[in-house]
Amino acid sequence: MKRSDLNREQVAWFHLRVGDFELRNGRLKQAERALRAGLELNPGDYRLLAAMARLEAARGRWNQAVEYGNDAIAVAFDPTTVGLIAEAQAALGDSAAAREYLVAMEVATSSRDEPFHRPYGLFLLDHGRRIPEVAAKAAEEVETRRDVYGYDLLAWALHKQGRHAEAKAAMDSALRMGTQDALLFFHAGMIARALGDNAAARQHLRKALAINPYFHPTHPRLARATLKSLPKGS
Repeated sequence: MKRSDLNREQVAWFHLRVGDFELRNGRLKQAERALRAGLELNPGDYRLLAAMARLEAARGRWNQAVEYGNDAIAVAFDPTTVGLIAEAQAALGDSAAAREYLVAMEVATSSRDEPFHRPYGLFLLDHGRRIPEVAAKAAEEVETRRDVYGYDLLAWALHKQGRHAEAKAAMDSALRMGTQDALLFFHAGMIARALGDNAAARQHLRKALAINPYFHPTHPRLARATLKSLPKGS
C-alpha cells in the first residue's frame, strides 16, 4: 500500500505511533516532529493532543501540557490525560485545580464497566490515595491477567504498603517478561532501595534513566535524587 492510498486520519495515526515511540525512548525533538506532522493532518485527534501534553510535561512546560491536555479531553475524556493535567496543575502550584481534575478522574474511572484502569491505579499510589483498594484490585487482576503491567501495578501497591519483599517478587515477575519500559525499572529500583539492596537499586534506576530520562513528569527527578543518596561502593 502506498502512502497516497491512505486517508489523512490513517497517516496521522502512523505519525502518532512514531511520536509515541520516540517519546517513550526520550527523543523529544523527534517525537515533537512526528506529533506535529500528525496534527497538521488531523488537528482534532485527541490521541495526538494527549501525546503532545505528555511531551510538554516531559519538558516541564506545564502550561502547555495543561492546554494540550484540555484540548484532548474536550474531544474524548481519558483518565490518564486527566491525571497528567492534575500533575501539571500541581507543578504550577494550583492545588485547587489539581484536586478538581483528580475528582473528575475518580468519577470517570468509577463509572467504567471494564477492568481496573491501571494508569489511574498508579496515579493513586503515587499520591498515597486508596492504597489498600488498589492493592486488592491489583492482586485480583493478576489472577486472570498475568501480564507485565499487572505485576508492575501489584508490585508498586505492595511497596506502598511497606510489603517490600512481596513487592520485589511481583516486580521480578514483571521484569522477567523483558519489557524495556523506564517506569518498570524505576519501580524496581525504588523497591530495591527500600529493601536495602543498593546495588540493585543503582542498576535499575540507572537503566530507567538510560531508557528514557523523561519517562514521567516527576519520577526522573526522584530517581536522580535517590541515586545521589545511595552510599558509594554499595
